[in-house]
Amino acid sequence: MDIGFKTGTRTDLSAQVPSREDLAWVGGFYDGEGSCGTVNNGKKARFVTIRITQKNPELLVKIQELFGFGSVVGPYGETGKQSYRFGLSNFEHCQAFMAAIWGFIGTDKRKQFQRCFGLHRTHSGLVY
Repeated sequence: MDIGFKTGTRTDLSAQVPSREDLAWVGGFYDGEGSCGTVNNGKKARFVTIRITQKNPELLVKIQELFGFGSVVGPYGETGKQSYRFGLSNFEHCQAFMAAIWGFIGTDKRKQFQRCFGLHRTHSGLVY
């Protein structure tokens, strides 16, 4: 059954501050299911993006609610194999998200993040 799930983008910076336990949970979740990348918008500018893909949209909505920003969209894929995605593309939100979970993610995800932000900083026509 396709429920056409979409919470839309939230920017509620008055959200409560996540607890250390919440940040550890999100960090572990991101370490296993998340990614950081850059997207070229076709105008010589790059956006940093953070995504977490999951079959259970409620877990992604919980992350969105903990941070007070981001979007949850989906479903994507075939029936029975559908997934949902939590996403960030606002530069400041990406920075805040990674700063919050930095102590709870592994070396590979840290390096991935550093590569993305390095590309973002060195590319002409930065978009924030």
